[in-house]
Amino acid sequence: MCLEWLACTPLEGKTVLDFGCGSGVLAIAALALGARNAVAVDRDDQALQATQANASRHACGDRLGVLTVSDLPVNAQYDVLVANILSGTLIDLAPTLSKIMAPGANVILSGILDHQSEEIRLAYANWIELSVKNEQDGWILLAGARAH
Repeated sequence: MCLEWLACTPLEGKTVLDFGCGSGVLAIAALALGARNAVAVDRDDQALQATQANASRHACGDRLGVLTVSDLPVNAQYDVLVANILSGTLIDLAPTLSKIMAPGANVILSGILDHQSEEIRLAYANWIELSVKNEQDGWILLAGARAH
């Protein structure tokens, strides 16, 4: 669902943060779709290694930063935030992620079961109004744009 959303969104010239990047596929796809640069963040060293290997295979390593959570600059601002991780983690990360969303940033959250939607929306309500943009087999994608 995140890939579908990225494919339908103008990304030219934007900075993208793929939080909980896994293999980096969302960050790499964003670069292929025109993003100026992307940062892939994960707490798992194997995920970061896989992301770096995939970036090398797709010749986009010069535009993709691969960082641990603790290495993410506290003053960074991103135009697009995509996170495909479990709902509990998304809730815990709400204050952190809200600080790195640029004004007007597009936010895409997935890895959420449909019955978890309201809890996620409430966790982010102080910064962004999220709505269900896609649903598939009981899983949903929430999206919104941060207020200016």
